[in-house]
Amino acid sequence: MTVVAYIPPVKKWILVHELPIGNSSSHGVNYPVYYRLADSPLDFRLSEGLPIVLNNKTAPNASPYVVWSPVGGPNGTIVVSDADNPQVYTNQFGGDVDKWEEHATPAGAVYSRAIHIVGGHPDSLMIFGGETFDDMRSGLLTPFTATVISLEETLKNNFASFWRRR
Repeated sequence: MTVVAYIPPVKKWILVHELPIGNSSSHGVNYPVYYRLADSPLDFRLSEGLPIVLNNKTAPNASPYVVWSPVGGPNGTIVVSDADNPQVYTNQFGGDVDKWEEHATPAGAVYSRAIHIVGGHPDSLMIFGGETFDDMRSGLLTPFTATVISLEETLKNNFASFWRRR
């Protein structure tokens, strides 16, 4: 699955995708999320696939989705979601491979969890989807959910500090 977004301040396009690695794992995941940056959405084949890895320890897993918002500084914020985690992964440095952060959200993990910047409200990040892949396979019917959060507030808190306050 691939999703594409435009990053206006750096005049680049970003494509996210999962890259299955067989029977092994990369940073604890079997379907690590990679991204490519390109000047044109027709030229991703010319750019290197880069993994999203945080502190050389953790990585998002499977079914990535990407959006861009002007919130968060001169380059705005790239936001990536995955299928296995409630948090989102952000980059406020135009896609610099070493500048990814993890931020907790109140939304649950769901299979192919989509994210969207609400039109006219660049601070409003909508996270929506149904159930996890494992729940779907086991017959558990999770209702569709939609959660809207403040991107500015989310960026203020890293993943660890969010859970320390709970």
